[in-house]
Amino acid sequence: MIKNLFICPKEIEIETKDLEKVGTSLALKLSLLSQKIKCILLKIESCPSIETADEYFYLLDKIQEVLASLVFKHEIGIPDHLSKFVQDFDNIDHYKDHLFKQIKNGKYSL
Repeated sequence: MIKNLFICPKEIEIETKDLEKVGTSLALKLSLLSQKIKCILLKIESCPSIETADEYFYLLDKIQEVLASLVFKHEIGIPDHLSKFVQDFDNIDHYKDHLFKQIKNGKYSL
């Protein structure tokens, strides 16, 4: 029998089950977010100009900020395609024209 205040088997069992639930929830939310990113990219592809796509780029920027925070601030791993998105959409203000052209020409994908 373990005799340590910090190491309580029952508490550890509860904490690990809770953590597993959080992990499952995070995986589902990341999957849903991936689908939303793909939908936003399709909307951008149908925009006639970069100005009409600004609202969509704003949403992608907000998503990128949150994902970057998970990765770099909290050191939480995310799927490779979302890591690619985080890198590609970093400093979106500087690369928006390039990204818009890639999306419009069908050369950008997650």
